Amino acid sequence: MRVTGLYVSKIKILADVDNKLAQVLKTSMEELGYINVTDNPEVYIMFLPLEEAIKEVASSWISGGHRSVMIDVTNDGNYVIPILNETRGGSIIGGLVADLMGAQLILTSRTAQLGLASIYEFAWINGLEVISYDDIDELDKRLISKGKLSVFLDVEMPLRLLDGYHQVSSPKEADIVIGDPETDGVNMRPLDITVGLVHDSGVPEEVIYFSVTNTLKSLNLNERRINFVVVPGLDKNRDTRGSLGRKLGASTIFVEDPEVLGSANKVEGYSKTTICESLLQYMGTRVVLRGARRAYGVVTCLGVK
Repeated sequence: MRVTGLYVSKIKILADVDNKLAQVLKTSMEELGYINVTDNPEVYIMFLPLEEAIKEVASSWISGGHRSVMIDVTNDGNYVIPILNETRGGSIIGGLVADLMGAQLILTSRTAQLGLASIYEFAWINGLEVISYDDIDELDKRLISKGKLSVFLDVEMPLRLLDGYHQVSSPKEADIVIGDPETDGVNMRPLDITVGLVHDSGVPEEVIYFSVTNTLKSLNLNERRINFVVVPGLDKNRDTRGSLGRKLGASTIFVEDPEVLGSANKVEGYSKTTICESLLQYMGTRVVLRGARRAYGVVTCLGVK
């Protein structure tokens, strides 16, 4: 499985139709840009007794759904328990669900019990893709037994070193190498992280900045890991500033294509969420978080490539 597949955002909630907690959670996740679907979900969130949830997992496994993240929530909403693919997104999405519900997150992986992030969780948070992983099982064992792994960074990018990970100055010393595909062992490459942005005129820059960084936080991505901020070209004559991209460490891309914007002359009157996602598609990225209002007059969305 490629790490890009870990950026899961297509959600299916399994609950009784009158379960109000499930309804509130569905709305809350949609407001963050997560996508509720009926078919082919990447994440199942089940409001079921644990025994029934395990049966659902077994059934899903047989039918080929074993790549999905599966999370159980107790009917009273007090506990959130990832029960399948915890280290491949379950802990991260489970943590989001727990925060939204004010619930307690229960993690059972060996790395979580040691207070460490798995290798895939490290990649997720830092916007990385694993491109060679023959030794990844051995590294997981080393992380669990020794509590630390070494990382060599061969590209310029902001890196969040989580507990258990430390940076070294040579690829020969490293367990994980970022950016050098010729290195033996586990190699990762930075993904392009793109935020689509549509906003009303007159919105203060600090509000826009807050909205953009919160978009990454909604996926538990390092908020400094933005490569591109893509905006309608009309914003050149409004308040989107190149300085915003510089503050974020990102390039600002202006799109003027009328087919993307829905109008050659103006954005008003068209759905900001639709335009936001069109901007991402124009950039050739996979939409992970749909367009969502992060502040009054500001819509953002997030794509990964």
